[in-house]
Amino acid sequence: MSRPTFTALLVLATGTLTACGGSQGHVGSGADGGATGDSGTDGGGSGADSSAGDSSATDSGAGDGPSWAPPSPAACSPACSGGEVCVAGACACPVYQSLCNGQCIPTVGDPGNCGGCGVTCSASEVCSAGKCAATCLPGLTACAGQCVDTNTDNANCGACNTPCGATEGCVWGTCGPATVKTSATCSNGGPIPTITVGSETVCLDQLGASTFLTWGACTCGNFATDADNVVVDAYDSTKGPYTGPSAPGGNVGVNGGVNVNNPMSVSGTLRVAGTSQLSLETRGLTVGGDLHVGPAAMVSSEGQTTVGGDAYAAGGIEASDPFTITGALHQPAGATNSMNVTYGSLVPGAVQVPPPCACGAADVVPIASLVAHAQATNDDNAIGLNPDLFGNSGQTGRLDLPCGTYYLSSIEQPSEVVIAVHGRVALYVGGDIATQIAFAVDPTAELDVFASGQLSINQPVVFGSPDHPALVRVFIAGGINVDAPLTVSGFLYAPNAAYDLNEATTVFGGLFVGDFGARDVSVHYDRALVAPGPSCAH
Repeated sequence: MSRPTFTALLVLATGTLTACGGSQGHVGSGADGGATGDSGTDGGGSGADSSAGDSSATDSGAGDGPSWAPPSPAACSPACSGGEVCVAGACACPVYQSLCNGQCIPTVGDPGNCGGCGVTCSASEVCSAGKCAATCLPGLTACAGQCVDTNTDNANCGACNTPCGATEGCVWGTCGPATVKTSATCSNGGPIPTITVGSETVCLDQLGASTFLTWGACTCGNFATDADNVVVDAYDSTKGPYTGPSAPGGNVGVNGGVNVNNPMSVSGTLRVAGTSQLSLETRGLTVGGDLHVGPAAMVSSEGQTTVGGDAYAAGGIEASDPFTITGALHQPAGATNSMNVTYGSLVPGAVQVPPPCACGAADVVPIASLVAHAQATNDDNAIGLNPDLFGNSGQTGRLDLPCGTYYLSSIEQPSEVVIAVHGRVALYVGGDIATQIAFAVDPTAELDVFASGQLSINQPVVFGSPDHPALVRVFIAGGINVDAPLTVSGFLYAPNAAYDLNEATTVFGGLFVGDFGARDVSVHYDRALVAPGPSCAH
């Protein structure tokens, strides 16, 4: 089917529809989500690695897969109960939850029900991402068998068993003033926030499920870094905590060129569309899957390069160190390579590598338009939320939100901020996010953040929890300027941003940005981001 574009369709933000009791919706599957993209074949579409059997070696790029805005699946009949949701016509518990005694409960961090009903961890263990383990993931602290963020946990604020008072909340490890909002309509997490695209209702948690969410990292421009290592691999957070690559995938797409002056490791496929000036220049490269490089510019490598699958090169390969291709090298007839280049077989023929990342004006999510609509259509009045709560003169440290669609004019007060989410929330921000901030999301909740401005912060930033990263998606219309360590447990989508950070970036999820120039980067792509979602229709 043809893929609609944002500019061709009327987009209206809503956020009042529910579905089979409501759910986050990335229900895990034994097939690691079954996504078309980051599944060990090809990120972002129809699977161009199938071109191995095509003498022309044409790479189909983003391909013919479903739209970035798939319509909501049909609801179940009869309706699901006990917190279960309707997925592909059957009722199931949401991701990170299990059906215990007829009710879905979170089992991702419960030491008495760790990963399943009645699965008990020993006294020396913690429940980490649904598995009994000796330690917690980085950024989390072991408290009474649970892995908690002591920066945001009201019962363990700054340290284990340090609760905040009734009118306070935990703000970066210190109890401080809190604004707590509640709602009577948030049973089982509340309804899934939606937008309407044309005549279709689209669940927010499924935006890009077959396009941008399938990439470990995707850039609209160049991918360049001159310091520290770059690692992109993959795992499935519904199967346990990240302990190293444990699932196929971890694909990287680059519409421009790659210039990496330190070792780079990609566990999946690396696709580089290239430019007339720059295709691929590295100092040590490991690609677990296939390598696709175009156009006709030379591939240049210093340091050992290993490709686990096939290589598709639109030009020659110049290598001063061993450049080993396990599979076939697809290359135009007459292309010349250094003697250090070895391969299983040579397949002559034209090679085409279209831009893999959907970055055209008609393809990107219209973040600013969605925010503008939400400014007038939201649930702020229903819970008494002041949209200027976190303006640059604000002093509130913490905001606790129930399910719903909310609008804030900006988040830029001088003091630290924690936004804690206790249901399914779509949060629209009219201006910048410009203060030290942590988004804390319950394992039974989910969060979509849309900001019209920039992410501009010189203090640490935390999005979500590495124990359940598939619950968070962050959309930034402007630039990214973060001069401090950044931890993203979820997916960060900022197609206009030059992602040029001097501090460490750790991602449990994925990145889609404009230009990439960060250093010390680890992206652990979470396949749970593209697991089948539930219906959010009536």
